[in-house]
Amino acid sequence: AGGNLLHFDCSRRERDWIMIMKAALLTKFNSPLEFVDAEPLPLQHGQVFVKVLQSGICGAQLQEISGAKGDRLNRFIGHEAAVEVIEVGEGVALKPGQRCVANWRKGAGIESQFPRYQVNGEALTSGLITTFSTHSVISENRLTPVADDVPLDLCALLGCGLSTALGTIENGLRASLTDGVVRDPDNAAPAAKIGSLSSTVPPILLVGIV
Repeated sequence: AGGNLLHFDCSRRERDWIMIMKAALLTKFNSPLEFVDAEPLPLQHGQVFVKVLQSGICGAQLQEISGAKGDRLNRFIGHEAAVEVIEVGEGVALKPGQRCVANWRKGAGIESQFPRYQVNGEALTSGLITTFSTHSVISENRLTPVADDVPLDLCALLGCGLSTALGTIENGLRASLTDGVVRDPDNAAPAAKIGSLSSTVPPILLVGIV
């Protein structure tokens, strides 16, 4: 999952809903992203307008830029970030001023329609979460509230790193939310469910799924 971080500066107009934001647009494979002015269209049911405080850069974005994850161009990318809620659409429980982790994995809340922007005079439909920008419109169920004192760089990386770890536990290990999971820190072998271990297993690290 992500390892590098992006930090964005933006204007003090951020509390005005209709605004011009800067966003990185994928226009050509194996080439630098193009930073463009983008105007979000009015918020729809379940959508949240956020300020991106820091964004992680995941291997998935490198694959998108290289063309290894499909052939779609002219789109915004990024799926892990620390954000602040600025405005909310109809039905959203989040409040302006809340800090959140922006994550690609579905969470609590509404799954909105795909956000839309005006870019270079043309309409652009975006994904439910994009983070390579000063601001973004994100579906409520891709935002997880966190305390204000949680470090921004940690929040940015948790948006993908934690989601990927949970997917590995659920899909690779086939563990449920009630299982305990063990890992031998001195052994490179995959983790195992507690129920499959014998008394001869070396000292282990217990990991809870929360």
